[in-house]
Amino acid sequence: MITALSEAQHLASSSDLDARFQAEFRCALDHVRDTASAVQRWFEAHAKSRDPYAVLLTLAIQRVHRATQLAKDLSLDLQNMDVTVETDGLQDLYQTIGQLHRQLEVLCRRGK
Repeated sequence: MITALSEAQHLASSSDLDARFQAEFRCALDHVRDTASAVQRWFEAHAKSRDPYAVLLTLAIQRVHRATQLAKDLSLDLQNMDVTVETDGLQDLYQTIGQLHRQLEVLCRRGK
């Protein structure tokens, strides 16, 4: 599967696809590769009678990095006016980000 993903990335890179699509595709493939790698580590840990749940921490770290990148990309979309008040799902995103912000605020205050 990882080989097929690498081939797909090479194909997208070598085409005349817009750079924004190439970057988005590369990020999506990186996410799939990271997840596939975590699944592989899960099975390896389980087979060696180790705690496979330790791999879940890896997934959480990956989500934090991915969410950070998505937030940066979305911020650029807002600046470029690619996202407007009419964009489907915007209100749901607003509420979810508000909830996430409140949870992060509590967590970060505890960490000080």
